[in-house]
Amino acid sequence: MRNKAVLKGVENDGDINWNTAPDFLMEYQRAILLILRENEILNEDQYRMAEDKLRKRIWKRD
Repeated sequence: MRNKAVLKGVENDGDINWNTAPDFLMEYQRAILLILRENEILNEDQYRMAEDKLRKRIWKRD
């Protein structure tokens, strides 16, 4: 017999955007960049350039 995953509820159901959760979105996008680098879709230079652009985007919001 297989177990099934069941969603029992949702907490804090709100919009996630650069105004409400900038730290979350920064880490989420950094994680995507890391996956792309680890899978050799981005090379090290491309990864660093993309991460730098992401950081600058965050700093402009502050």
